Amino acid sequence: MLGDKGAGKRSLIREINSKYILCRNKHMPVEQMGSDFAALDFSFLYVKDLTDGDQLNNAVSSEDNLPRLNIWTLQDSDKGEMLEAVLKPSDLEQTVAVIVLDLDTPWEMMNQLRKWIKTL
Repeated sequence: MLGDKGAGKRSLIREINSKYILCRNKHMPVEQMGSDFAALDFSFLYVKDLTDGDQLNNAVSSEDNLPRLNIWTLQDSDKGEMLEAVLKPSDLEQTVAVIVLDLDTPWEMMNQLRKWIKTL
């Protein structure tokens, strides 16, 4: 996930984990996942089949041994070289880049988008 500080990257992950995945992480509360200080932050989402009616309303915990979707979050476009440390060329085929734009400044959205695309 790419986006300026305060754009809502961690809030988006937290909402997906708590509302849709119903995550109950025994090691760390979902609200505390991530860091305010890391230039390159790590978090994850548990992967479950939301089309399966049985799984839809079941809470997920770390004991369920479900696969996890790893998420690396970068909040400073000048630190783009840090992505090279965690993303290898062989991983790119299974990698998605999500650019989170700050809706508090809609007149700057195109500039934000251009800045983050250059990082990729």
